[in-house]
Amino acid sequence: MEKIKSDDEEWFLAQIVLEEEPKALEQKHEGQRLVVEGSFLALCWAMESMNSHRMQRVVFELEDVVLIGVVNRPQAWPSFGFQAAELLLLLSELVDWRVVFGGIETNRGANLIAQSVTNDGRLHFYVTSCHPSWLNGVFESERVLSSF
Repeated sequence: MEKIKSDDEEWFLAQIVLEEEPKALEQKHEGQRLVVEGSFLALCWAMESMNSHRMQRVVFELEDVVLIGVVNRPQAWPSFGFQAAELLLLLSELVDWRVVFGGIETNRGANLIAQSVTNDGRLHFYVTSCHPSWLNGVFESERVLSSF
C-alpha cells in the first residue's frame, strides 16, 4: 500500500513539473527574444550613428553571438532574415567594416565611457571623431592592439 501511495505522489509531482515547465521555457524564450531585440536596436543605432558621422572603417564589437552570426553568416540564421537585411543595408554604406565578438576586457575604453554615463552622469553623446580626453591613456593602449 505504501508503494502505491509513493508512486501516486511521484506521478502527481511529475504532472506539476510537466505543467510548469512549458511556462518556464516560454518565459525564458521571451527573455532571450527581448535581449536579442534590444541588442539589434542598439546595433542599428550604432551603425546609423557611424553612417551619419561619415565613418568609413568601423569595427563593431559585440557580446551577442547571435547578432554576430546574423551579420557574418545570414544564411545560417534564416529566422533572423529581417534583422540581417536591415543590418547589412546599414553596413553597405561603410567602406570597410567588421562585426566581431568583444567583451568588456577587449574594449575597456567603451566600457569606461558607458560607466561614466551611468555612474557619473556624463550625459554627452560620445559618437565623435575622437575619444574623451580624460581617457587618452586607455585609448592609446587600445589603438596599439587594434588591427584597423
